[in-house]
Amino acid sequence: MFAAIFNVEMVLKLIGLGWQYFYSGWNVFDCIVVIGTDGGIILNFTTSGSSISTATTVVRAFRIMRIVRLIRSQENIKIILDTLVNIIPSITNFITLMFLMIFIYAALGINLFGLTRHKDYITDKNNFENVGKSIIFLFRCATGEDWNKIMHEFRVTSESGECIDDQDYHVLTNNKMVTLGCGNSVGSLAYFLSFLVLISWLILNLSVAAVIEGLENARQENTGLVAGDDVQALLDCWMEYDPKATGWISVTDFICLIIELPPPFGDEELTKEWQKETKTEFEAAKRKMYNKNSYYVNEEKRIIVKNKDILKILKSYKITTYESKNHKVHFKDIYQKLVKKVFLEEVEDFEISKHLKTKIKN
Repeated sequence: MFAAIFNVEMVLKLIGLGWQYFYSGWNVFDCIVVIGTDGGIILNFTTSGSSISTATTVVRAFRIMRIVRLIRSQENIKIILDTLVNIIPSITNFITLMFLMIFIYAALGINLFGLTRHKDYITDKNNFENVGKSIIFLFRCATGEDWNKIMHEFRVTSESGECIDDQDYHVLTNNKMVTLGCGNSVGSLAYFLSFLVLISWLILNLSVAAVIEGLENARQENTGLVAGDDVQALLDCWMEYDPKATGWISVTDFICLIIELPPPFGDEELTKEWQKETKTEFEAAKRKMYNKNSYYVNEEKRIIVKNKDILKILKSYKITTYESKNHKVHFKDIYQKLVKKVFLEEVEDFEISKHLKTKIKN
């Protein structure tokens, strides 16, 4: 039932918005979830009773992802999600560097400690006998779990009588391929201390710094005088008057845009004065018009504005009309004037963050 509702919702949006449906990241996310859900239903019917049918359970998990849409209504959760998106480039670089360093240390560990005898912390699963086990072993050390005890076990020497120097193939065969070699006292200290400094402390702390920076950038986008949601509200409202995304709307559409926009771009006083909440109020206001030619009336939006007030708004916002475009106004001019008006009302010097500029540009 819910799958049918989601499919109907997607189809209606596609019919109403056309290709503009895919301009919104949330719509693309919904589309992927719906397709994944439909795929799970199809697999469930076509592979019933077969070994592949178990895979349908994983595919059906797509529908659970729709709960992520709650992020749109929860500002704090949205900030965290934006943080994850902002730090992906930086974190990717750090992770790549970390994997490279771990691989280098794994190769070095095989040469230094590949034949060291097993003890309490050096076991069949935790050792430097091959690359795979070495990488996993180093990941464990990077978390800080017993790394100091592991380091001391790799310091074992022949003087303790617990190991054999220069272990060769014949010694291994005699001991049923069980390694009884010695470690490296000085090398173990240098190896593990340098590994912990580079991996656990340096690279991981740099990653934390990238997360903190991303969180701060996300807060700048979602809070302040002009937040990312405010810009999105402007874009959504603009699409109603410019569905083909030409970048141009008429002067009267601009007036309706200003009246409909919520703060900070919109003006609540203008909205209360010129847009009627109910049809009854709208009809009553129409009857009071002494000269209909002196007013602009929008039946659909229930907006009534005097023509002289339209001129005052254009003058106050200093909006440029282009004669070559039949006296229409451009989105770039409107956006710049709206942002400038918001910031100049609060502070003298203003500057939009570079992250918000990039978001708007894209």
